[in-house]
Amino acid sequence: MAVRMAGFLALGAFVLSGCGEQMPEPTIPRLETNGMEAPVRVLIDAVTRNLEGNRHSANAWGRLGRVYHAHELYAPALACYHQAMRLDADDYHWPYLAAHAASVVDTDAAATLFEQARALAPGDTTILVAQGDLLAQLGRPDAAREAYLAALDADDRSSFAHVGLARAALVEGDLPRARSLLERAAELAPTDGSIYPLLTRVLGRLGETEPAARAEWLAKVYDTPLTPRDPPLDAMRRLAANSHALASAGRTLAERGDLLGAEAQLRRVLAIRPGTPLELGNLATVLSRQGRHAEAMELFAQGLAGNPDDVVLLSHQGLTQLKMGDVEAAEASLERAATLDPSYPQAQFNLGVLRFGQGRHWDAIVLFERTLDLNPGFTDAYLNLGSTYAALGEYERALDPWERLRHAQPNNAGLIHNIALANARLGRLDSAIADFEHAIELDPDNAASRRELSRARLRQRAD
Repeated sequence: MAVRMAGFLALGAFVLSGCGEQMPEPTIPRLETNGMEAPVRVLIDAVTRNLEGNRHSANAWGRLGRVYHAHELYAPALACYHQAMRLDADDYHWPYLAAHAASVVDTDAAATLFEQARALAPGDTTILVAQGDLLAQLGRPDAAREAYLAALDADDRSSFAHVGLARAALVEGDLPRARSLLERAAELAPTDGSIYPLLTRVLGRLGETEPAARAEWLAKVYDTPLTPRDPPLDAMRRLAANSHALASAGRTLAERGDLLGAEAQLRRVLAIRPGTPLELGNLATVLSRQGRHAEAMELFAQGLAGNPDDVVLLSHQGLTQLKMGDVEAAEASLERAATLDPSYPQAQFNLGVLRFGQGRHWDAIVLFERTLDLNPGFTDAYLNLGSTYAALGEYERALDPWERLRHAQPNNAGLIHNIALANARLGRLDSAIADFEHAIELDPDNAASRRELSRARLRQRAD
């Protein structure tokens, strides 16, 4: 907050001078940086010094604008972007980035800037979708629809344009069109969390009870909206040097599976904010996922020393201890986490994993079911619940969570193999054979599915 407040307090001091196109030597917008985190202060000072020697360079102005923008200092960012636009009127990046910055402080100006960017790059789907989103926000549905349709003309596989048009159709009461657009969006981007709440509303209003319930469940499974691929915005955001942005980038990289990249970002956070329990825990978890369990345990210990009742740290520490084979310590950590906060689903799930490994299958089932009561979108709990029932020979009961999960993960070869195997055990050979074949289509190197498919065919011929 201190950084953002500094930008707005200085607004009157630099906007007029920074945007004055008639000035031969435009004034560089400057902020008091002493109260900022050291990496941010160093970055701003360095980029400003570079601009001082390159005042006639659009790129130099644009770089300082991006640095300010990356740190949510929108007013000075706009001043710099306008100078870049003045110096290079043919580069769409500057009005496009300025439009995003202005959308926070002046939406009407943002609409004008998006139009300028679109004129320079008329076939850019990302610009068109962003323009449509802003116009819809401004209550200009006809203009928004035109932008989304132009986006589809440029790329008919844009799920974001489909969602934008669906929102407009929903507002207009055209439910069949909204449904068609959303179902197409779900085909194109099945993990986009922005689709399913809208689809739930549309199906509910159409009286489609069962499909609406399925869409509602998918909204819980995929609860994070996706955003369009956007190289200009991504490049701007990568310039952020504050601890909040670095931590967010680290978590995103970890979710994508880039563990080394995540580790680098999280270590930068801890260099700025040493001893922060949350980031210590995040880094420890990333190290554990790399198999560096001893290093992870040192960080968990540091985090818990500052906050011994942190259920997130305890839960992830317990999972790491389990991976290390220290079952007794893992049990102590996980039971403590589950007791401290019975509403934290990850702790219930991790304790369920421990109970399964101990052969206490019915206890594991209770914990996996409790996890799903707390978070119906916890997909790994469906997988493990089915696997636990299967371990007990309860194949019919195993199929229920697995079939539910199939709605969210129709191309999960391992899941489909499990469903096929359960049906084979139950004597439903036609279904089993069809699913084994599908699993092999998805994963041609799946030796287990090929082996079980041969067995099922032999049994079918014998019958």
